[in-house]
Amino acid sequence: MTILAQVLVFYVLLVVVNGLWRLLPAAGIAPDLAVIAAVYFGLISQRPVAASTAGAIAVGYIADVLFGAPRGSFALAAGVVCVVCHLVGQRILIGGWLSAALVTAGAAVLADMVVILARTGTAAGSLPGESFGALCLGALMTAALAVPVFRLGRFVDGRISHPEASAGIDIGDAGC
Repeated sequence: MTILAQVLVFYVLLVVVNGLWRLLPAAGIAPDLAVIAAVYFGLISQRPVAASTAGAIAVGYIADVLFGAPRGSFALAAGVVCVVCHLVGQRILIGGWLSAALVTAGAAVLADMVVILARTGTAAGSLPGESFGALCLGALMTAALAVPVFRLGRFVDGRISHPEASAGIDIGDAGC
């Protein structure tokens, strides 16, 4: 239930943020919300890897459909990023906004590489210099937007996991 709610929240964010982003002067380079969703599902949501990966793939596929990308390219990248983040989260303690932003920036670069490799179909795909600069700038924008989106995700997660808290009922320390 919470994965479905998170997918719906990320769908709304994809539509709203990218719709508003087109009005800004740097409309060509936008933060990758599918990557933020994949990092959230893999690193922060504390769900089993299969459910998290399914949610990340769903958000990636929604991004494919909304942006007119080849079907499955963002979905594949989101799935890979989610699994890698889940593995990283088991090995390394990620705490604080700076480390979460750095992991998200690295995940954005990984996702872009996966998309490039999926589109070229070869392992020897190369990037022109201007595309590499755009890739790095997009990763920085993604990292900057990651922490507020993670907080929104945790808020939605808490409201779904503890609906009595949103109804004004004090649950106290009842083992939650």
